[in-house]
Amino acid sequence: MFLRLLSLAWNFNYGQLRQYYALVMGMIKARVSRDEKVLHDLYSIVADAVDTNVLSPEDLWSEAIFLIPAGADTVSACLCPLFFYLSRNPESYQKLADEVRFTFTSGAEIRQGPKLASCDYIQACVIEALRIIPPVSIVLWRELLTTNGGTTYR
Repeated sequence: MFLRLLSLAWNFNYGQLRQYYALVMGMIKARVSRDEKVLHDLYSIVADAVDTNVLSPEDLWSEAIFLIPAGADTVSACLCPLFFYLSRNPESYQKLADEVRFTFTSGAEIRQGPKLASCDYIQACVIEALRIIPPVSIVLWRELLTTNGGTTYR
């Protein structure tokens, strides 16, 4: 195990790390240059705390370095099972494709907003993929409720 870790450290690509830092720095500089209330994002929420005793600009930078890949990991952990199960259930795939093609006229139209929120089957598919294979490494306990009419899960 130690030799494996040593091998990973020896082959670590510092050039890629510098590229990643440059990417994050560019993203933060671009966002900070705009008014903090233009977008509803993490920066607009924490902007009031920056330059105070609560959060320094350095803290914001260090957190951003970890938040960007963390978000990508959970998104991919959701999309992988979603695409896997859709590829094995042609009826579900067709129903999803029909909903998308009926709601949107082009791929450029697909973005967060009321049109996407109106797509109930997309939401159901994503929620079901998250239920079957949650992107967390802990046990998600479910509570079993019994009623006169049968069993329900919460």
